[in-house]
Amino acid sequence: MACTQEAYRTASTSRELVRHVASYTPGHPEPCVTMCAGMDNRDLLPPFFPICRNEDGIFGYMLGRCVDETYAGHLPWAIEHSPVGQRTCNAEAASGIRRFKGSPSYWAADIQGHIDATCRLAVDPDFPLPCDLPTRSDSPNRLIHQLVSDFGRLLRWWPAIVERSALLSSHGVGLGRRIS
Repeated sequence: MACTQEAYRTASTSRELVRHVASYTPGHPEPCVTMCAGMDNRDLLPPFFPICRNEDGIFGYMLGRCVDETYAGHLPWAIEHSPVGQRTCNAEAASGIRRFKGSPSYWAADIQGHIDATCRLAVDPDFPLPCDLPTRSDSPNRLIHQLVSDFGRLLRWWPAIVERSALLSSHGVGLGRRIS
């Protein structure tokens, strides 16, 4: 958190941020940023929701809960990420209102405003749709509903898929084949 209101406003509205480790660092998969990532998929990985903001965060969350002894290798490099549209500070700071006892007040007011706006949007039938949906869709609401529903069905079947994959592997049947 910035030490002055002016510094806070600049930091929370700026699109410029650099986040990386100073040296090669092993760690956990959360937070997961897959804009530039490599995966060791010699073993079965959880499914990856293909679109929408924070899809990599969902993947990292599932990875940490579905795969034993999951680690990430963080590299001391940074690449530019320039997403479309305006973004502001991360809403995960909402729990900080309680932790920091609402101080500083300008920060707590911003976070509370974000919580209020999110609550209003959650029940709004015209809730803004993800900007990365295919534009060829004649019904984007139906498309996002179908995508999330299909992903939910995949997650429901995921334990059976993992079990069957393990059985096939025990019989020498791989998940794929090496290509050259």
